Amino acid sequence: MINIAIIDDSKTDASRLSSLISVLPFQTSVKTFSSLDSFFEQSYFLDFLLLDINLENDDGIKNIDKCSHFCKYIIFITTEKSRMQDAFSQNVVGYFLKQEPDDNIIKRLTTILRRYSEKYITLKTDNSFQSFPISSIYRITRENRKIYIYFRNSSIRLYDTTIKEIYNLVKDNMFYIDRSILVNYSHIVSFIDTTITFDNNSTERVNPSRKKEALDKYINFSIRNY
Repeated sequence: MINIAIIDDSKTDASRLSSLISVLPFQTSVKTFSSLDSFFEQSYFLDFLLLDINLENDDGIKNIDKCSHFCKYIIFITTEKSRMQDAFSQNVVGYFLKQEPDDNIIKRLTTILRRYSEKYITLKTDNSFQSFPISSIYRITRENRKIYIYFRNSSIRLYDTTIKEIYNLVKDNMFYIDRSILVNYSHIVSFIDTTITFDNNSTERVNPSRKKEALDKYINFSIRNY
């Protein structure tokens, strides 16, 4: 889940951007704010902040440092390309003009979010090493001493690794439901009793001895990301 905030004093512009973000090829959570003051009152740490440069009673560029305490990356929204020469910071990763067509903004946002948010894991498969976006993984299992990685519609056997080694690489995105099964938080649509259902309609059984721990992890993840 990619957490995004929009700060724009135009309700129309903020609504348009929120709609455009909803069609991006990522799972996103979007919050909108009409001013910097209202944004600074919230307590969430975000992945991306889309910040209007020319706010009615404030200036986005002059608040880069303060905004950086609340987010990883800043993307500026502006109607004046010339002002971007003043927007230098290691946290500023892009900008776009409000007057650009929707398709252009979608393409630009997709490129930026993919570059700065996608996490990959490199694992040995058969005779080579391959890198996979962690977001594409549904579950990783150990079956008869063999390790398999499952995607939406396929699976691959892994070599020369263990579940524990993989968990140390993906623990921000996946959790144990059994000593031999890791599942990805982001693809779960329901957790009922000891059954987890994924967004591709597949299911996995939670070991009863791990149910409380697994459910607590899933609830905490949901609270942080929704």
